[in-house]
Amino acid sequence: MAGITQFYKGFSYGNRVSYNSNGTYMPSRSASVQREWCQNINFAQGTGLNTMVFEFPPFSIIDPTPYIYVRVAETTGTTKTINVGITGTAAGILSGISVAATGLILPTGGSTTTLGSLLNIAVATTPAVNIPTQYSIGATAVALTWTPGSANFATLDADIIIPYFVLDDDYIIPPMNVAMGPSP
Repeated sequence: MAGITQFYKGFSYGNRVSYNSNGTYMPSRSASVQREWCQNINFAQGTGLNTMVFEFPPFSIIDPTPYIYVRVAETTGTTKTINVGITGTAAGILSGISVAATGLILPTGGSTTTLGSLLNIAVATTPAVNIPTQYSIGATAVALTWTPGSANFATLDADIIIPYFVLDDDYIIPPMNVAMGPSP
């Protein structure tokens, strides 16, 4: 069944600390909230790049821990892998991750990582090293995308789960229009 499933984990990820003019500690609300997006994908959605309805909000941060839960494995596709990304970077979140088996599929690490290019820093060493990293969305929302490894998928039914953080409006500090420092 094609559809969109969404769930959020709404717990605080940190508290802001501020002080009033007298130097007194004043706690305030949390700076960000972690959420997870769960997107159902299946073979009937198309054989090329599929752009989902979901968009990561402006100034959100994608955590480098995405995973896939495969309910029905792909058995007929020539290349039984998928890429998951955002608009403009088709393999930015997951790259070449296998959907040939059922169950929870985590990205691999090391020199042959399946973590996408936006969530991983490749270090040119011997052996090669890949370092997971968060990815920050800019001022414009971007859509989630996925692409099957071949055009003949016929059985896949899976969920892509992507943790991300949404910053509170108070946490995003607009640029200052005045010079900082002591008055002349």
